[in-house]
Amino acid sequence: MAEVLVYVDHVDGAVRKPTLELLTLARRIGEPVAVALGAGA
Repeated sequence: MAEVLVYVDHVDGAVRKPTLELLTLARRIGEPVAVALGAGA
């Protein structure tokens, strides 16, 4: 199964809703891998 890279968009350490939706979609087509960058990650 292919890995699907998803950038984690967050504000003050809280993950934003579109990121959660992308992780759900990524799970349908492969193995989701989340990447969080920036302060509070």
